[in-house]
Amino acid sequence: MRRRRPAVACASALLTLAACASPRSAPSLSPAASPPSAVALLPLDDATGADAPVARLGARLAAALRARGIDVVAGERVERLAQSHGIRWTDGLDRETANTVRDELGVRGALVGTVSLYGVEVPRLVLTLRLVDLGDKSIRWIDGVAITGDDAPGLLGAGRVGAIEPLEDRALRELAASLARRLDGDGARAHACDGRRYAPLTAFRSPRLGSIRGRTIAVLPFRADRTWREAGRIVALEFVRQLAAVEGVTVVEPGIVQTALRRFTDAGFSLDDASLAFDTIHADLILSGEVTQFEDGAGGSPRVSFKAHVLDRSSDKVVWDSISFGAGDQGVWLFGMGRVHTASEVTCRLAASVVGGIAQGAR
Repeated sequence: MRRRRPAVACASALLTLAACASPRSAPSLSPAASPPSAVALLPLDDATGADAPVARLGARLAAALRARGIDVVAGERVERLAQSHGIRWTDGLDRETANTVRDELGVRGALVGTVSLYGVEVPRLVLTLRLVDLGDKSIRWIDGVAITGDDAPGLLGAGRVGAIEPLEDRALRELAASLARRLDGDGARAHACDGRRYAPLTAFRSPRLGSIRGRTIAVLPFRADRTWREAGRIVALEFVRQLAAVEGVTVVEPGIVQTALRRFTDAGFSLDDASLAFDTIHADLILSGEVTQFEDGAGGSPRVSFKAHVLDRSSDKVVWDSISFGAGDQGVWLFGMGRVHTASEVTCRLAASVVGGIAQGAR
């Protein structure tokens, strides 16, 4: 395991130097009453490390959204925009890129998606999608699906799904329906996972933290060993989703955080550089951490462990610190009911439990 102190010191320095200025104002999406006339679907980000067919999945997702009556700008128009402005799509939107998408495509929202698991031989798919307001750059909706062919095997395995296509259909339909409900005013910004079986092994909550209602939180990519190449941002994205389910909390769009961090490496950074980079992040709290295990469990039980800590900008103090571990067969007894089949699902539950402790009744 890596030592925790360098990560805490890094985040602490960034917290201390975060600027307070507000971004340039622009027309924003109403949470429900005034949905955008169209939203842009950005190319899906591949965080699988195994060349998932993200272009095909993106085209199918656009079709599923249109089937729900959502006006989507996708495909060639978005790619032409990227080429003309030299944009390299990642798993987030910084302010400059968000403004370009809004102005050039005439949309008020953008959908950012990440595929974190994709398997054909053993059918598995994990996809997270969020709607970013291109006016105030806030996250207006975020949801995810994690499904495998073994989710409902039934008696003698009769319910197993042996092909990836039916799982794709189900996942894309579920996400399209969730977004449609949100745009119609009937859906929540996010839904918390069930973390009841996945409490942290250890947890410290400082009285300084108080209520997090009305506060802004930025989630940094978690540090991770190269063995789990993408685990750091997969875990961070799950924390973004669980924090978005807390009422009254603003979560900074990950693309804004990534832009601020882009110049830094594990080798370190100067305080002057940190000050310049973080004057685009407007956060009261910063959540960061380290992934110490991330095993997907193909043919076995997935296992995930991580450390998480929250720093308060006003006091420059650690106000939350925890260590979590979870496995897919945790708390499972009778006929395997309740078994969790992917590391992303385990992460979802672990993060939900941590966020529940941080929020303490604010959901």
